[in-house]
Order: sequence, then structure tokens, then C-alpha cells
Amino acid sequence: MTAPRLALAVAVLAASACSNTKVARQWADSSLREGAFGKTLVIVQGTATFNRRQTAEDHLVDALAKDGATAVRSWDQLPDAAAPDRAQLAQVVEGLGTDAILVVRVVSVIGDQKVSAGREQWVPTATGIDYYGYVSTEVGLYRRPDISEVRTAFVETTLWSVATRKLVWSAESDTTTASQTITTGEITDDFAKAMVKRVAPYLKRR
Repeated sequence: MTAPRLALAVAVLAASACSNTKVARQWADSSLREGAFGKTLVIVQGTATFNRRQTAEDHLVDALAKDGATAVRSWDQLPDAAAPDRAQLAQVVEGLGTDAILVVRVVSVIGDQKVSAGREQWVPTATGIDYYGYVSTEVGLYRRPDISEVRTAFVETTLWSVATRKLVWSAESDTTTASQTITTGEITDDFAKAMVKRVAPYLKRR
């Protein structure tokens, strides 16, 4: 997988079509204070398609806004899928007036199969001809196993200070899914709920 790689399309356990994000580690600079940043630029990098990046950033910005923080997306300012260079980023930050940058990056994605017991159903087991020449069919209960692909993304989220150009907060998390129909928006919403409650204290509320 090329880095940075983001496929927020990943999360939760077999039967449900919802997402599940777990935060494994979290770190904050000892000098970081609550409400330190007034406006945050959100950058999601390495999505499979530009539309997915748009969806992910829009949902993350919306979640931060609902929590009272001021955040802006980057996809309309930095349309290139690759990581922006320092000159590009500095120009965007200055133009938007942001004092913090929130970067979401998937470190790795792994896949596995999950097998669970399916529902029982009656199925034909044998056919034959009885004494009168009629065709008869024997049936029996059969349980067909349900097989689904479970994918897990290990995600690194970092918060950077524009003034010092230093990392001030980071978190490692994983998101898992066995649903093949779950959307990028649904996954991002779950990821945002887990992340916002942890990073929001360091963002100024309206």
C-alpha cells in the first residue's frame, strides 16, 4: 500500500451494517492546552477516489462543527490526491486563516474471512419413484454458512500546530467492517464520533 493511504471505507463486526472504531493509543504534548486552536484544516489523504475523499472530509468537518469547533475541508483547496508540499500547504493555511491541521492517514488495511452459522432451510436431499410410479422427493434441514470478508483499517490521526509546525496530538485507531454495502459516509460518521470527542477539547468552541 502506498503511503499515505486512506480508505476510510472500513469498519464493524459481521452481522450489523454499522461501523465500529476503537482508539488504541492517544498522545498529547504536555504544553497543549484546552481550546488552543480556533480554526482547523482537515486533510484526508490517499482515498481510492476523489469522491471518497470529499465525503470523508465533509463528514469530519460537519462532526467538528456540530461539536462547536470551527473546521474547514481541504479537498477544494488541495485537489491533488498526493500529499501537498510545504509551499502548497502554507499558501492554503494562510488563505483560510487556520491555526491547526488535522491529518487522517491509514497505516495499513488487512482483510480476513468470517464464517458464521446461517439460517436453517429445507432442501431436497434425494428423489425416487414409489410403488405407484410417482416421483417422490425427500427433504432435510440444511444450514448454509454465511461467509463475509472482514476488513480492518489501522488509522493514524494527527493534529499539528501551524504556529510551531509541530505535532501536538495524535491517536491510533482501527475500524473494522464485514458489510459490503456500508458507505464511506457511514464509516466516516462513526470514525468522527470516536475522534471528535478526543480532539475537540483542544479546539476552541463557538
